[in-house]
Amino acid sequence: MNQEIVNFSDSELQSKLLNLATNCRIMFSVSCILRLTNSLNRSCRDAEIDSRFYSFGSAVWEGVERGCLKKVRKFEEDLTLLLMDEDVEGDICDILINNIATSSLYLIEFSKDNSIDSVIWIAQKNYETCDYFASLSLNRDKYDSLTEQNIVTSHLVQRELLRQKRDLDLLATNSVDSVARVKSLCSSEYCF
Repeated sequence: MNQEIVNFSDSELQSKLLNLATNCRIMFSVSCILRLTNSLNRSCRDAEIDSRFYSFGSAVWEGVERGCLKKVRKFEEDLTLLLMDEDVEGDICDILINNIATSSLYLIEFSKDNSIDSVIWIAQKNYETCDYFASLSLNRDKYDSLTEQNIVTSHLVQRELLRQKRDLDLLATNSVDSVARVKSLCSSEYCF
């Protein structure tokens, strides 16, 4: 039995996000960021992880519970300092820190303007992270359409896209239980 392949689609994601309440859009964003953070914690245990991530994470959860993200805005400058120069190739920890900081900055943007584009970019950052690590596992020098198909259909990419779909479906009910369920699920999930 073949399982249907899920593809990342900006337009499909936008359509689903438009039907979510603001607190559910925040929770969806946080679920994506948390999977990246869990991957960082698991993959970079020996790395010195900036404590600002944990302070930011606490402020985000408090914001989710209160329905207001104003407190997270004070972390904008700190998060910007964690971004890598685009010309620099980093190790796995550097890449994850960069992607978490980028997604967190998108969440701060969302807290200012409620732009669905910011939420889409967060989801896309998770997709791109999984795509990148799936491509590393293929260990190819040359990329062609078959290689790209192998990346898109990889376990890493498909699992992340299915989790995003699951979170959106759960949050569509806009119930306290659905928000708590998504929080519980993503607390123990990783991108890779």
